Amino acid sequence: MQVEIKYQPSYSLAIVRLEPNESIQAEAGAMVSMSANLEIDTTMKGGMLGAITRNILGGETLFANTFTSRGGPGEITLAPSLPGDIATMRLNNETLFIQSGSFLASTPEINLDLKWGGSKTFFGSEGLFLLKASGSGPVLLCSYGAVHKVPMDGKSPYI
Repeated sequence: MQVEIKYQPSYSLAIVRLEPNESIQAEAGAMVSMSANLEIDTTMKGGMLGAITRNILGGETLFANTFTSRGGPGEITLAPSLPGDIATMRLNNETLFIQSGSFLASTPEINLDLKWGGSKTFFGSEGLFLLKASGSGPVLLCSYGAVHKVPMDGKSPYI
């Protein structure tokens, strides 16, 4: 999977190039365009209960789309619902906590769940729950406004 981000820092667009039989999972409504050989599978990630929980408590959409390239390489373009920026991070058997509404897409190997954020996140206007992404692979994040990348441990996790 190759990700190219254009038009930063506002109205950003992610161009994702997929190899044959490679997949990407994206939030419902994030797809702008796709090549003709991409197959779409729409599901309630984590079943009905998990999807409803993520929707009500985490502010995420009920449905998740998985796009798979069939019969050759494919391309999909993704954009956030609000004008802003897109950043890509690569997880290596790690866990990343994401603010509500900031998840755009990832490889299907990334597991998405909710994590109680507590009063700190609630009073910080981030909501009571955070989206927990864990596993290995790229994750596309979005924000309302520009993304300022700051490595927390001295090395940059961004790809």
